Amino acid sequence: MKGLIINHNTKYIGNLISLFEGCDVINYNNFDPEKAETYDYVILSGGPTIDETFENIKEEKDWLLKTNKPILGICLGIQILCFIYGGVMKKFEKNRKLNENFKFVDTNYNMLYNHSYYFDEIPEDFIGEIKNNMVVWIKHKTKPILAFQGHPEVTENGEKIRDFFLTKIVK
Repeated sequence: MKGLIINHNTKYIGNLISLFEGCDVINYNNFDPEKAETYDYVILSGGPTIDETFENIKEEKDWLLKTNKPILGICLGIQILCFIYGGVMKKFEKNRKLNENFKFVDTNYNMLYNHSYYFDEIPEDFIGEIKNNMVVWIKHKTKPILAFQGHPEVTENGEKIRDFFLTKIVK
């Protein structure tokens, strides 16, 4: 299986590349929907939110709505997915950086969060979890999409999330 990481200028790109060894990496400015379709799965990295409407990634957003490729969203990645599926993004007064426990598929994680934006409702057609009035993870009901507000690439046992994505979502 061959994966593609779309790097939205995350400072954790090295950790993400290590977690998903062998993936190709492109910067979001160089996104090509035809090329993305040649991969078995796509990872949307975290990164700073440059435009609250995500107009700077219009082509990527359009592709995400149309594709049936397995998608893993991380931090900014979940924000992009929630937004394109009709969610309303909200902003904290200041950046929120902390480790917080949550449970996903019978495993407890002490997930790193480092973000200024969030969603407080799970988009239609998704299941997920809201903790402290914030969506922490989502999974599409019919499409192969999984996303986390936190950073599994810098979280202890993050490889369990990777393995779940690869074996249950990508298959």
